[in-house]
Amino acid sequence: MFEGKIIRIDASKDPIPKLKIETDISNHTGSLIIILGYSTKVFFADAQIANETTLKSSKIDDRGKDRLSNEILISPFIFGAIEKSRCNSDVQIRIVTDVEYIIPPHDNIPKIERIIIDDNLSQTQWIDFIANMGYNRYKIFEMPFPDMPQFPEFEDIMKTLESAQTLFYEGKNEEVVNKCRTVLERFRTILNDEKMKTKIDNKIDERCIGEEGRDPKSKRIHEIFTKVYNFHNVGPHYPYFVAREDAELSLVMCMSLLRYYYVQLDKLTSGD
Repeated sequence: MFEGKIIRIDASKDPIPKLKIETDISNHTGSLIIILGYSTKVFFADAQIANETTLKSSKIDDRGKDRLSNEILISPFIFGAIEKSRCNSDVQIRIVTDVEYIIPPHDNIPKIERIIIDDNLSQTQWIDFIANMGYNRYKIFEMPFPDMPQFPEFEDIMKTLESAQTLFYEGKNEEVVNKCRTVLERFRTILNDEKMKTKIDNKIDERCIGEEGRDPKSKRIHEIFTKVYNFHNVGPHYPYFVAREDAELSLVMCMSLLRYYYVQLDKLTSGD
């Protein structure tokens, strides 16, 4: 009776991340009909991302089509559900649409027919959508990438971390850990500069007296950095297996540490 086909999917980030899906509904009833409305559920990789009702009054001849457009807001929660469901692979799409219609002039009793559309987004297409929605600049937990202070080394470090983010979306878990290890190695060269490290430590310990006989805050944080750096031995060395949660933990820890140290570097350059 009806056939549905996805015509276009667009992704955008302004003012908030969203997907726009346009679908053609073809009339195969053999009669002129009037569409009264649609009830649509949209699934991306088994995660339901929309449940919408669209009221209409559209006439479609016996060989005509109607265009259905759905704009779907992709919150960080929904984005995370898609990422979890797709398991580092393509995104399977299913659109379930109930069409309510009448066949005038003799049959004005509303009828409902269900259309199921199955389609697929390749991993490459989905990664492009991620970028268009702005999620390549954010982790699933909404931690923004820091702006780059006036350190050329830090700019290179952040570019490497961004590439690790892309590898994470591609499901290349071991490569993510390797990239994060590179990030930490490059940042460690900054901390290995004794003069710079002393300035950073002084800034960290500023207005922080601490307890007598206990390590200052700067030393404790540097110990965390060292432990995180050592964790990244799981990437390049056999016999470790790197799971997705390992890769995500790697990104979380690197992002948190760089964000923290960035704030200290920014204070040094701004004179705060």
